[in-house]
Amino acid sequence: MREKFSMFVHEIDRLYKCVKGLENDMAERINVKSVHIFWIYSLFHEPNGLTASEIARRNNINRSLVSREITRLEKEGVISYREEGERKNKYNAKIVLTEKGREIAQVIFRTGVKVQHAVGQNVTANELKLLYSILGRMSDSLSQISIKQEAVASSQKPDLLQGKDISE
Repeated sequence: MREKFSMFVHEIDRLYKCVKGLENDMAERINVKSVHIFWIYSLFHEPNGLTASEIARRNNINRSLVSREITRLEKEGVISYREEGERKNKYNAKIVLTEKGREIAQVIFRTGVKVQHAVGQNVTANELKLLYSILGRMSDSLSQISIKQEAVASSQKPDLLQGKDISE
């Protein structure tokens, strides 16, 4: 079978660039950083809030980035910390959207639905379901390979892919 990994990487990269372009356009339009868009979207679906760690985990980013950037969203009135009893510190406190944040999140949500509809016009619901299933499994596999390769690099063990037929 002909090697198709480069075609796969090219198409994923192309999709990523398109999504990033849409994200950047949206961020400029609603006056937030592009990195904040999916955080706000995550909070939109969690009315009881999320901690900075939960936002980081759900968006597959570093928690320290969330901690640094969340201050900006708070100063701009997009988010606030949910007060729980006597707790006064923000560490592990739930972050919630303010009214302004909910308005921004609704714009993000509506735009996402429009984009999803436009992209899916020539794709059946079953094809989308299959696509998401395959992409999820491929992502899991690539993550495992990456983790194993990092372990190899740190321990100087032989390449885990060595000896496997990867031409199929």
